[in-house]
Amino acid sequence: MTTSRRLQIATILALFALAPLMGTIVKTVILWDLHGTTYHLVTGLAVLSFAAALSISLLIGLDSDLDDIPWAKLGIFVLLLFVGGLFGWARYLAEG
Repeated sequence: MTTSRRLQIATILALFALAPLMGTIVKTVILWDLHGTTYHLVTGLAVLSFAAALSISLLIGLDSDLDDIPWAKLGIFVLLLFVGGLFGWARYLAEG
C-alpha cells in the first residue's frame, strides 16, 4: 500500500474518531459541575474509547509495512467507535 493511500485512510478515520472525542470533551468541560460521579465515570470511558479509536487511525497512517487494507485494525476501529457510542448512550441515561 502506498504512503498516500495509507494517509488518506488514516485521515478519514481520524476525523471519524476526532469529532465525537472533541464533542464529548467539550460538553463535559462545560457541564462538569452539573453532574455526578456516574456521569463523569461513563464520560471518561467514552473518551478513552474514542481516543483509542483515534490512536488506531494514527497507527494505520504510520505503519509502513502494510501491504493491503488492514481489515483487523479497521474492525477494531469500528468496534471502539461503537463502544464509545454505547458509553455516550449510557451517559445520556445517567444525565436524566
